[in-house]
This record gives sequence, C-alpha cells and structure tokens, in this order.
Amino acid sequence: MKTAYHILWIDDDPKSTDTDQEDVKEFLDEVGIRADITFVEAPADGSIKERLEHHLKDPDLDLLMVDYHMAGLQGDQLVRLIRETDHIYLPVIFYSSSTVSDLLNAVRTAELDGVYIANRAALIQKVRSVVGSLLVREQTVKQVRGLLMEGVSEIDTQFREIFLKVWPKLNPDQQAEVAKYLKGIVDERVKSATKRAEDFPLDSNGLGAHLTEKFLTTAYDTYTRWRLTRKILDLSGHAEECIGELKKFAEGNSDGVPLNSLRNDYAHKSRKLLSETHDLDRCISIRRSLRAQAANIDAILGSE
Repeated sequence: MKTAYHILWIDDDPKSTDTDQEDVKEFLDEVGIRADITFVEAPADGSIKERLEHHLKDPDLDLLMVDYHMAGLQGDQLVRLIRETDHIYLPVIFYSSSTVSDLLNAVRTAELDGVYIANRAALIQKVRSVVGSLLVREQTVKQVRGLLMEGVSEIDTQFREIFLKVWPKLNPDQQAEVAKYLKGIVDERVKSATKRAEDFPLDSNGLGAHLTEKFLTTAYDTYTRWRLTRKILDLSGHAEECIGELKKFAEGNSDGVPLNSLRNDYAHKSRKLLSETHDLDRCISIRRSLRAQAANIDAILGSE
C-alpha cells in the first residue's frame, strides 16, 4: 500500500490538462494518497523519447496518462517505447477527444496490453476505476502491514536526525533537563534496566555522546525515542503545531488510533484478528497519518 502515486502525464497541450490533473489529485486525496504528477510536454517533432528517458528510470512510477493523438507521435508508439524499459506492466490510461470506439480499435490493432481507454470527458471516471482496482490489491492486511513497518521505521530513524539537529542548540540547563527526563524514562522500564539507569550519563557532554551513539540501537525503543524527541523540541522552542503533530504519532487524536499502536497491532496480531478492524477507512487513515508525520518531520528538519 502506498501513500503517494507517481504519475507520468504526457500531452502536447499542457494547459488542456490542468483541470484533469486537479481532478486526479482531489480523487487520490480522498483515499489518503498524494498525487505526484510529472508532466512531460510532447514536442511537435515527435522526439519524446529523449525527454522521457530520465523519467522512465524511476522505478516507483505507478501510472501513465497519455493523450493518444499527439502531434508527431501516436500513443501506441509511445507505449512500445515504455514497454522496452523496466515498466513492462505499468498501467497506461489513454484518453482522446475522439470517440472511445475509434480509440479502442486503434489499441486493438496495435495489440497493446495493460492499457485503459477513456474519452476525454470521462477521464476522471476512468482514473477512479483503474486506481480503485489497484487499491483493492494494495489494501490487504499484508500490504498495510508492510506499509506500516516501513513508514514507522522511517519516522523512527528521523527522530535521531531531529536530535542531532536540535541538541547542539540547547543550553546547558536544557541539556541537563533532558538528561533527567531521559533517566526518568529509563527508570520506568522493567527491573532489568536498573543497571543501565545507574550507569546513565547525566552530564550534557556525556549524554550527547551517548545518544549520538545509542539513539537508534536496542538501548531505546520507538516509544522512548518519540518521547525524547518531543522533550527536545519542546525545550528548543519549536512551533506548537509541529510538536502537536508529533504527539499524534503515539498519542493519537479523536480521528483514530496512533500510528505507533497501529504498527504494533499489524506487527503482532494475526490476519484474522486484524480483519475485524481492517477496512477502507482504516487504510485511508493510515495513509493520511503517515503522510502528515512525514511532512511534519521534513518541516522540522528543514527549519533553521
């Protein structure tokens, strides 16, 4: 399951696709997916292959939108070029202002596979149909489990990047407060963590070195890394909306279950148990939550 669809859109008239592109973005957003659309204008001389070479190297392409009747190049010729790359099974939606029957006949004659046909006026309906069928396969428990494992793991690793960025900006008193805070977290752990707490460095230099080395190791779990990240951001004076969004990672809100809890559920529960709550609404919620957390962390790491 994905949080973004990478779409390559090819037409010889860019302005004519503006409304269509917005419609596709709105539809995908309805199901929690960000539409990353790359538009390539087909030149009148038909030399599209050179312009596409770079884009077709992207292994994450999900969908190709093509105007069948372009100046200097027919859509079937373009698909043959694409099928010569690694995108053998990439879904292609052809659209045209001509009648659908004419377009169907052209595609049949060209013997093209993995191709969908749409009249220009009904393009968004065709996108809904094609993407909807793709989502059915992507929204199984197995696929969502994989998305959560990857998405939360990526967020988890970025907690360390936030620490490395913000820690040097804290004054000694703030660093000392972080040390006491983290020791308190360690003290909350089971009795087996007693020795670790006794050996814990409380001075700022020792703590900085310790966390730089140990932040992403088994010394700390995701929940602890999240709590520490919140504390550091709070002390550093980051915007409340950034901290508020980060809180949702493990605390959730009125809209649903927090990502960290969902990750634990999908990691440790059987498919049978998960199927009791696994539905379209949950898939949409997971995609939106992953996107929101990723965007928030990017904003934090990109701030001065």
